[in-house]
Amino acid sequence: MSPEEDVADYYNGAKMVINCSPLKQRMLDVSACGTFQLIQEHPDVVPHAEAGEFLVSFREVDDLLERFNHYWLNIDHRRLVASRALADNKYNHSFLQKGMELLDIALN
Repeated sequence: MSPEEDVADYYNGAKMVINCSPLKQRMLDVSACGTFQLIQEHPDVVPHAEAGEFLVSFREVDDLLERFNHYWLNIDHRRLVASRALADNKYNHSFLQKGMELLDIALN
């Protein structure tokens, strides 16, 4: 898929997304759809969430396969991680929250 393509329709309703993009925005887009994602470890993306709580990362193919199989079979765990990512996204990345962070920086 090209980076310009609107992929929200693909994310909505997907059981799982394997995200190999180094873009933080792509991670947030998937999270905003309430979809579980396995994300390839990248220094710009992974530090933004605690592994296993908001997103699940992988390093190499063997790691990906192990985590994929685990979360594919554990539906409730997959939904829990996706729900936490959605809630985190709605709160910590909202316009209100970002505006408050900007004001805090400007006033200090």
